Amino acid sequence: MGGTSNRLSLKWIILLSAAVAIFIVWMAFQQRPETESPPVPTPIQQGEQPETVTPSDETSRSVSEAIEAIKRKVEGKDTSWIAATEAALRNPDVSKRIQAVLNLRNYPNAEAVNLLATFLNDQAEVVVSEAIDTLGFIALSSNTADQVYEILEEKAKDKGFALRGQALVGAAMVGKDRALPVVSDFISIESDAAKASAVRALSLINSPGCVPHVVALLGGTKNQEIRRNSFNVLAKIDSPGALDTLQGYLHSQNDREQAASAQALTMSDRLDAHAMVTEAMARNELQDEALKAVATSPAAPAIFADLLARNDISKGQKAFWLETLAEHSASYGSLERRMALKDAVEPYLHSVDPEIQKEAIAAVSAIGARDTAETLMPTLEAKDAEIRRKAIAAIAPYVTPDNYKELLDTMWDKDEQTRRMAFMCVQQFLGPDDRQVLEKARNHPDELIRKQVPVLLDQVLR
Repeated sequence: MGGTSNRLSLKWIILLSAAVAIFIVWMAFQQRPETESPPVPTPIQQGEQPETVTPSDETSRSVSEAIEAIKRKVEGKDTSWIAATEAALRNPDVSKRIQAVLNLRNYPNAEAVNLLATFLNDQAEVVVSEAIDTLGFIALSSNTADQVYEILEEKAKDKGFALRGQALVGAAMVGKDRALPVVSDFISIESDAAKASAVRALSLINSPGCVPHVVALLGGTKNQEIRRNSFNVLAKIDSPGALDTLQGYLHSQNDREQAASAQALTMSDRLDAHAMVTEAMARNELQDEALKAVATSPAAPAIFADLLARNDISKGQKAFWLETLAEHSASYGSLERRMALKDAVEPYLHSVDPEIQKEAIAAVSAIGARDTAETLMPTLEAKDAEIRRKAIAAIAPYVTPDNYKELLDTMWDKDEQTRRMAFMCVQQFLGPDDRQVLEKARNHPDELIRKQVPVLLDQVLR
């Protein structure tokens, strides 16, 4: 009986498990959406078949109506381009429709705008995206700006329009301040994507009227990229309100906020913006992240030159600014920028204050301008052995076959570390014309150098 009972129990367990599995599959099928959103078309790669997304009935009707209206308006003129565009725009091949949209850029007129407007309802988002861009292109190259703005504004307000963010950016580019109410609507949406579109639109409008909207945006998002872009928008607006807002964040105790503000102000080409940063640095108000932003900015040469030349800055502060440059601006930026930074620091290579002199040597080496070695060579004549050690270490990365001979005399420096570093720098470049120098070094008082000379002579004479 026990065996029979166990077999029956096992049978019921198997049947029950099968029933549960069937039920799960049935539920999954029931919960599947009735229609799935069509995938966003991707650019056609070489060798692939063109993707086909047939225009909707609504789009086809709109095209027909637009075509008829255009033909009536341009009656008596060449309309061959309209017929060609109509045929392409009805084509189920997405790539053909995209090309047709792009071809309309050759006809910057109201008729082309009307035709493009119909394809803002195309089922393929890539076609819609190209239509928006083409509308903007035509608006900027013809007298259709008002017509295009109204079309794009309507789409930007349409909550069911998938590319309303792109439509907003296009509307801002064409309509400037007219688009600010719509931008405000986007800022109020709890979505990073909407706010990103808003800050992009504000950057294109770039007027004093944007300032309160940027302030609202900063108050409504913690997204660091959006915040950085917002600061950059403020820095480009020629308005006291924009600079006042940035100055407020420059005094923030939040290191990220302060750094973003400092970066925006120093990326600007406005001298009053640079002056704000200079004064904040003079008062030691900037934290490390903000100092790094300043040191790596295009405005760094002017700002640091101003600070280092000021009489109201202590020697300790000047040494700190030089240390900051050495730490953060290593070979950063264009050759012109590095040369300007080197020129700002060079006067302090011969400071009577040894700390300032050492920091200046390190800064010039870190900046990495074209003539770094030549600029630093004179510091090897310093009376202070510590300065000479600092100098030879700073010169070492810039020794070449063209300048190594300038270090041959330093092989005899009274300071052991300095002469050995100089010897290490030159030995890889020594040649037959240096034989006399090496013969003299056979009797060098430094045992390490003296022992290496025969080996080098053997290599040179080989």
